[in-house]
Amino acid sequence: MTNFKFLIFPALLTLTLSCSPQYGLKQVDRTSQERTLLGLFTIKLPQGDNWYDLNSAKNSISFRKTIESKGNTFTVSTNVKKVSKTFNSKQQFLSTVKSARIHSDVPANYNLLKHDEKIDSSLADYCTKFRLKTTQKGQQRHKKYERKIIEKHGFTCLHPKRRDLMITIQYTTESQLFYISRENLLEGENFIRSLTFR
Repeated sequence: MTNFKFLIFPALLTLTLSCSPQYGLKQVDRTSQERTLLGLFTIKLPQGDNWYDLNSAKNSISFRKTIESKGNTFTVSTNVKKVSKTFNSKQQFLSTVKSARIHSDVPANYNLLKHDEKIDSSLADYCTKFRLKTTQKGQQRHKKYERKIIEKHGFTCLHPKRRDLMITIQYTTESQLFYISRENLLEGENFIRSLTFR
């Protein structure tokens, strides 16, 4: 069996936390409008108000936005991983990344509702664009107003000059009745498309 360990994507363990200040989260410092990972990947800070820093490390960055809808969360994140595999084609890259995402981003207690993923070279030559939708198992159908849907949208790319490094940049929504405002979704789309390579 192919070893997918090098492709495991980080779980956003803080999905259920609030972004309110009492949880010790700091508002995004906008002294600079960009952040850099490993000196090789650059992203622009998310647009709009009420963004908080969740994590900032050498190879990963994540932010959370405070939104008014109760029970809904909105997060953007990036993570760089070392890749030990050489890809001979874009289709091989797509197949490997797509399979690994199912294993890493769909926990055992969740149902996969949708997974779209395709090659998209708008950011770099070897990139996939994905959309993943899941819901927790065991939720009663008649309680539709309590049903939570988790969606992830983003890109996974190999660095054009460092094919041993792979980055995933995404925004994640956790919402009831599929509702996240268009303004928030636009902020997420602008964030994932802000990625550039050095």
